[in-house]
Amino acid sequence: GLQPHANLRTLWIWGYNGESLPSWMMKNQLHCSLPNLMRIEISFKDSCKVTNLCSFGRLPHLQNLWLRELNSVEYIEEDEDDAPVMGEAISEVAPLFPSLEDLLLSGMPKLKGWRRDSRNTKGSARPPSFPRLNRLMLLQVGFEVVPDEFRGLSSLRTL
Repeated sequence: GLQPHANLRTLWIWGYNGESLPSWMMKNQLHCSLPNLMRIEISFKDSCKVTNLCSFGRLPHLQNLWLRELNSVEYIEEDEDDAPVMGEAISEVAPLFPSLEDLLLSGMPKLKGWRRDSRNTKGSARPPSFPRLNRLMLLQVGFEVVPDEFRGLSSLRTL
């Protein structure tokens, strides 16, 4: 299928109605194939059956992430490859979403949490998340508890 140019800075996917995201998004290498992305907006149609998203956390320049009307999505991040390796200090691991300033999650009634643990990581250290997040908007999301990734956001100005 078609794959965007590596210099793409803005990606908008509106009214998507597929059963899964395009393969170029699901290889867990989005940060390698589209390293210059600064803004992502994704919105699905009501009938869309996509339940899994790709890992956006390693995109080095991503400043804005807006996810809307993702009715079937349960977790934002499925990828656990960024967890520290045994013996690796948490301070040596690059933060997730290092440049993200603006995050909108809206119309995601089945959202259970930020990350699905694909392996047992209970008690293990995770890389820091959202060091530059200024604005967090949560509208009609299914969170039962605040995800750990949203705790301790020292740069947050608007909630």
